[in-house]
Amino acid sequence: MFIQGIQANSYVLFSEMFIPKYRSYVGTMYEPFWALGVIWLALIAWLIKSWRWIQLALVLPTILTLSYIWLLPESLRWLLINGRYEQARTVIKRITKFNKIPVPDFEPENVIIPGISTENPGKRTFYTPFDLIRTPRIRKHAFIAFYIWFATSCVYYGLSLATSGWKGDKYLVFFTGGIGELPAYLLAIYILSRFGRKYPLFVYYLIAGAGCILSVLLPETDKSGKDISIGRTVAGLIGRFAAASTFSGTFLYGAELFPTVVRAMAWGTCAFFGRVGGIVAPQINYAGKASGYTKMPSIVLGSVSFLAAVLVLLLPETRSLRLPDTIEEAEQIDISGGAINNTAAATENEMGIGIYNLGLSPEENLSIKL
Repeated sequence: MFIQGIQANSYVLFSEMFIPKYRSYVGTMYEPFWALGVIWLALIAWLIKSWRWIQLALVLPTILTLSYIWLLPESLRWLLINGRYEQARTVIKRITKFNKIPVPDFEPENVIIPGISTENPGKRTFYTPFDLIRTPRIRKHAFIAFYIWFATSCVYYGLSLATSGWKGDKYLVFFTGGIGELPAYLLAIYILSRFGRKYPLFVYYLIAGAGCILSVLLPETDKSGKDISIGRTVAGLIGRFAAASTFSGTFLYGAELFPTVVRAMAWGTCAFFGRVGGIVAPQINYAGKASGYTKMPSIVLGSVSFLAAVLVLLLPETRSLRLPDTIEEAEQIDISGGAINNTAAATENEMGIGIYNLGLSPEENLSIKL
């Protein structure tokens, strides 16, 4: 439970620290370390054997995450939105010192963020999960995001469980699975940075779905009786490769579709549905064994993936968009991936989080260079 909290908050924090130009790289670089974790788990399990000591060996390193409190700055977006201006000044000085650039000549109190009241800057508005379904556009994005997270985990773990049943040393099979995922995540860094989120995810889901179904529909022998089951194995591996790649895109969407005021909550809710998918996957496999229809799980998983491919086309492309900060801004993201014109909205520059309206003329607006 606590590990999931670390994952959600750290991913949201990193996404809020970078402008669109670099956000794709930062978001997708997260995933190769998952593959390294799978590889590490296989090695630890092979060396230790006892599940209790395995758990201890895996949990103890997480103590190092306590250092995040001192090593990582708080999100400047979040501080400004919540009126924590003194902390914002400290973060600004820290970041400008690290980047060896002058401290910008502006007062955080003067920053005007659309949708955020300046009358009581220290007064905090509390948001709940109901804010994810209160407004029409965010509601649509939320329901689709919940499903594609569910589909990603369900298909990935369903295929992983299928491959774990392959003949051979169980540790080697698990280790090989991690090795196979690593290039998938590395390739996703380029693909999602170059081609965006929507269409790469669409293709990934199609390939994952096709891989699932072909892994049980391709013939095991040819007309002469020769074993050609390798085709099924290859289809399953390609499907798992594609399913693993969808994680990078869904993680980015979880951060980019929702505004700063509810981003961590939205990402965590998406992760919850992802965990539901991980719970459902083995039940689907069990149902296939219990019913005697062994092809059923792969066909169901393939169908789940195909539906995700269709639904992802209803989401906007967010690759070049700055992160929305408020409910009002998130509501302005349209299906084409552009934000509806808003002269008060912030636009990001090359140096940092953005140029906010400070209540001055356009020529006098100051940029926050971080």
